[in-house]
Amino acid sequence: MKHFVKLAATIATVVICAASAHADTYLNETFSWLNYGSELGWTTTGEKGINNWTDDEKAHGWTSRSSYALGRPGFVKLGKVGYAGDIISPSLNINGTKTVTLSFQATGFTSATLSVIDTQELYVVALGAGTVTKVTGGVGGNSVNGGENHYITNNVAYLDENGNSVTLHNAAYIKLDSANHFNKNVDSTGLKIWKKGFTNYSVTIEGATSATRIAFIGGNFNLNDGSEYRNRIFLDNIVIKNYDVATPNIIGRITCKSAGVAGVPVSDGILTTVTDNNGYYSLRSHKKNGSVFYTLPRGYEPEVANGFNPQFWAKLTADVNTVEEHNFEINDVDNDTYIMVVGADAHLSNRINDISQFSDGFVEHLRDEVNAAGATPIYSTILGDLAWDRYWYGQSYDLSSFMSTLTSKNYPMILFPVMGNHDNDAAVAAGTSCDFNAGGAWRNNVCPNHYSYNIGKVHYVVLDDVIYLNNDTGG
Repeated sequence: MKHFVKLAATIATVVICAASAHADTYLNETFSWLNYGSELGWTTTGEKGINNWTDDEKAHGWTSRSSYALGRPGFVKLGKVGYAGDIISPSLNINGTKTVTLSFQATGFTSATLSVIDTQELYVVALGAGTVTKVTGGVGGNSVNGGENHYITNNVAYLDENGNSVTLHNAAYIKLDSANHFNKNVDSTGLKIWKKGFTNYSVTIEGATSATRIAFIGGNFNLNDGSEYRNRIFLDNIVIKNYDVATPNIIGRITCKSAGVAGVPVSDGILTTVTDNNGYYSLRSHKKNGSVFYTLPRGYEPEVANGFNPQFWAKLTADVNTVEEHNFEINDVDNDTYIMVVGADAHLSNRINDISQFSDGFVEHLRDEVNAAGATPIYSTILGDLAWDRYWYGQSYDLSSFMSTLTSKNYPMILFPVMGNHDNDAAVAAGTSCDFNAGGAWRNNVCPNHYSYNIGKVHYVVLDDVIYLNNDTGG
């Protein structure tokens, strides 16, 4: 061990800035700028067709190829008796090509006496660019997610920009839940239906660009014959976000004595969020670094494995399209006054009796420090080179071996390790991905190579500041 320092810390503070996770929102439409007719779905007087909207209302960019898009107070209605209706979104402000999630609310028409309940079918199509790949929603009433109620269809009658009949392919078909409609007998105000979970639907669109517009089609357009066929649909709260960041795939909670802890930063090494008032967090991660971790807040200690290993991080085990949950428990402690033991360059390699020297010398000395500290909290850090990359394979002693040594030798205090240059995998070939790939053994066996934590009044920032090239035989 080249360096050994004991610090008693009480006042130092270091500040770190982290990027916050966000969702790229391309459309967020509530139709709050419309105020025609009645909030009661069964009352049709006063509603106004899109062709008669004011210039300011038309400037929001919504259009229709049927003219049967009707304004209501804060929502729209598609169709009338015998005629299908449609409405088309404005173009999306997308740079490049994205996978996006379209979410919206939809509910159906009934008469005030419930003597008429419409067919309640809806198609959603990406015009200009994009492919519909998934449709979900309606859960909570009488329908199910998928099956006969939601699917992708390739045969939808519609109109082109000149009003000519066309057949659209690749559309989301949604059959609204049988309970998903205005019901005067249940709610005379007409407002409660919008609070029902089964009015919420979601459509995934791949390959969306700035040319993409979303068409909501209230029934097959062969209805445009003035017949008695009825398929009137109400729409509201239409949101389009970037799928990559809008849909969480890592969720969890940070608790102390089962109570949520608010304001704790949580990261995947690229994006950072903070826990809410109840301790919950969520991230949409590319999962590149393979872990999720939190920044230990002041006045707490992490859960510890094997007497020394702080459980402030968890390995990610699922692919990017799968949601996984990782919860963390922390313990409150008065540690504004504490001791930090700092070491460096262990270079253990299972040679020249180094493991015995480490355990009988350094580890035993740490036990003496723990006893001397008494009630004062004591922690440790090793500033890199836990093992020695040159001997990982020849001596069969690598980073996982080092962690096993600490366990078997009963390392006596919490250790916050720092990655060093000799903690990279020398077997990884030089190249553009060498630095990242060579750090994989550390991330898998020790902890994230970048993280931070608070003890007392000190904020510690741990960085892997080595760009590992492996362009010589010495690693």
